[in-house]
Amino acid sequence: MRPEDPRVDEDTGDAWGLALLAGDRTGRRIARDDRRAAVRAALAAGIRAALCCRAAHETADPVRIAAQAGVDVIWSTDSPALGSMVRIAEYAPRPATIRVFMESVRAIQSAACALPVPEIYVAHELFHHLEATALRPVSDLARVTLARLGPWTWRSGVHALSEIAAHAFAQGLLDLPCFPGALDRLARAALGTGDVPSAGTRGR
Repeated sequence: MRPEDPRVDEDTGDAWGLALLAGDRTGRRIARDDRRAAVRAALAAGIRAALCCRAAHETADPVRIAAQAGVDVIWSTDSPALGSMVRIAEYAPRPATIRVFMESVRAIQSAACALPVPEIYVAHELFHHLEATALRPVSDLARVTLARLGPWTWRSGVHALSEIAAHAFAQGLLDLPCFPGALDRLARAALGTGDVPSAGTRGR
C-alpha cells in the first residue's frame, strides 16, 4: 500500500491524515498499526488521479476541468454556517455542482495569501465528483466493522480516506508546495465559530 509517487508529502500529508483518522469515529476503527499504510494509500490515490486528470484535460485549472466534466461551480455568498459547522465547499452529485462559500475562502485566503485557495477547494470537491463517477471510492481502501449481531456483520468504508485523497489530489493538480489539509482549520479560526468538516460537506 506504500505510494510510489515521490510527490506524496510524507510528512504533512501523513501527519494530517493520521490525525484525521484518530479523530474520526469510523477512521479510528482501523487498527492503529494499519493506519499509516491506509493514509499513504489514500495520498497516492489522490496524486495518481491528479496526474491522470491533468493529462486527460490538458490543463491544471480545476474550474476549467469542472466545466469540461459538466460540473457547475457556484461561488456562493451564502453564510457558510450550518448549525455548529463552518462550510468551505461542498459537492452535490445531482445535478453535479461544486459550491464554494466565499466568506470561508476569503477568511482562509487572508491567512494563507500565497496559496490559490479558491482553486484548492474546487479541486478538492472535483475529486469527490471523480469518485462518484469514475474512480473506485478511496473510502473502500479500508473496511471496518461497525457492528455484529449473531451471524450478521455490518462493515463500512472510511470516508476520511476520501478526504485525505481529495487534498492530495488538489496538491498534485495545482503543484502546491505543501499539503493543504491544514487550511481547513483557518476558516474556523478566522470566523471564530463552529467546527470545520474535512474541507467541506458533501451535498446529497
